[in-house]
Amino acid sequence: MNEHIFTISQPASNIPAKGMPDGAITGNGDVVAILGGTADRVKIHIGKSDFWKADCRAYTDCHGGLSPLGTVEILLPHLAYADYKVDQNIDKGFTKLYLKSGRFDATVKITVCAEPNTVIIELDHTHPAVASSISLLSIEGWEATTEQGKQGDVNYIIRGFDTPECRFPSYGICALRQISRTVNNGREHIMWAMNVLTNHDTAAYKAQAIEKVSVLDDAGCQKLLDGHDKWWKRFWSKSGVELPDK
Repeated sequence: MNEHIFTISQPASNIPAKGMPDGAITGNGDVVAILGGTADRVKIHIGKSDFWKADCRAYTDCHGGLSPLGTVEILLPHLAYADYKVDQNIDKGFTKLYLKSGRFDATVKITVCAEPNTVIIELDHTHPAVASSISLLSIEGWEATTEQGKQGDVNYIIRGFDTPECRFPSYGICALRQISRTVNNGREHIMWAMNVLTNHDTAAYKAQAIEKVSVLDDAGCQKLLDGHDKWWKRFWSKSGVELPDK
């Protein structure tokens, strides 16, 4: 059976957006990752279903509503003019970006694990011809409180809304850590894992998010990916329709 894949052949132009963005989307019903940016500056926008700005002025001045939590940015300066293709794999629940410029290429695979709320990002590229770097960026403005820092080998960002106009405070955290890096036969493969949490107690959930990603290793991430694949197989096997006219 052929896989169900939705292909996008150019970078998204409607991100960020108040309405529906035009970037490839992958998620698990709670955490979402939306692909944006350009070939040399790939951006992955992270959101969570319960991260809101619960502003009392929301219905009059468009102050409130669902909000993005943070952004992962991958820099690939050698691929500024690369051919661009994104496959949004519906069957297996991941997004994969393909970049190619002459002899040089890179792929970025984004998986929002079905269980738990862990995002796994995998970069594979020609080495050493293609340089790369990753950053976890906070989102300023819109009356948000933000914090950005590093604890050990874990980078984290916190975004929250707690002004007097809010019905209740809302805080979210992304904690990102490099899991592995290997170079073999002229290619480099790097894997990162990110834990995403929301809570009303910033101190408690900050420690929890950092701890969860700190204990992950390559085998742990592979176990999450295997579980993710099995979850989607179970999901799609629950029902189906086959038409005699192909």
